[in-house]
Amino acid sequence: MSQSTDKYKNSVRHQLMQGFDQRIKRAMSLRSMTQLRLSDLISVSQPEISYYCRGKAYPRLGVIQQLSFHLNVSYLWLKFDQGDLYTTKEDLIKSFHSSFPEKLVWLLWNNKITPLQLSKDLNLSSTTVTYWCEGDRVPNNSTLGILTNYFNVELEWLIQGLDKFISLSEATKFNIDELRYIQYLKQELNYDDLIN
Repeated sequence: MSQSTDKYKNSVRHQLMQGFDQRIKRAMSLRSMTQLRLSDLISVSQPEISYYCRGKAYPRLGVIQQLSFHLNVSYLWLKFDQGDLYTTKEDLIKSFHSSFPEKLVWLLWNNKITPLQLSKDLNLSSTTVTYWCEGDRVPNNSTLGILTNYFNVELEWLIQGLDKFISLSEATKFNIDELRYIQYLKQELNYDDLIN
């Protein structure tokens, strides 16, 4: 990706960080969860959890999903400060399925597969898988078919999330800064360049 795109993405990530430290501390307090215990549950170091709590770092998508799962709080509340923090496990899992990157990340951690392992199993570069997980690129049709076989999921289910990511047909699912970033990608970059 270009330097200007990286700069814009970092700006979006910074804006998304606003208030995340307060939300994660509130959720941890509510569940009487220590940083050490939480780090054990999600396989992230305790110092990294400390960075989240102090607003010094913002977790990647897979970590946010796991944090919301193990803290039993709404994913949308934790990530975007949208809605109520309380949720059911069923609604929580459904909220992980609103876009292709979120579905892929959920499939990975729920099946205890790392992005590196997926890239090796499918003979892809680890960078490609990371781009998919971050929403920077989308797989082509043949790779989508391979992914559905690999995870044993329906193509229609996986494509539905991909359509939402590309068409922005459900704009309410996205934070406004994410919408601006995705629109920037669609307008400023050749869409073909995003497909790998």
